[in-house]
Amino acid sequence: MWCSASTSTGHAPKRYLAWAEPFGAAVAGEVGVVGGDIFHLWHGSKEGRRTADRYQGLASVGFDPANDLALAESGAWMWNSDNRALHDYLWRYFAARDEDDVSEATTAGRLDAE
Repeated sequence: MWCSASTSTGHAPKRYLAWAEPFGAAVAGEVGVVGGDIFHLWHGSKEGRRTADRYQGLASVGFDPANDLALAESGAWMWNSDNRALHDYLWRYFAARDEDDVSEATTAGRLDAE
């Protein structure tokens, strides 16, 4: 989730709840599991992905997904604002991520439980 209790400001918590509450009502606490194998593309260690930094960085540039993002006809996200600080921040953030670190991946190609 792009916002957290420690970094969210403004309308972000209300927007998140407006999005999340219908899902909670739909499953009504009935969440289960399915046996089997899954395939996951490795994205590096949590530290290398700088996830915690991202939340603070997005808040610092005033990220508002309701205004800054829109869906293109293709279904992909696209910019919907001229927030240059946001665009520049995310360019630098993704360029700096270390997604190639395989030190936590097992030799069988499966991930160790985190």
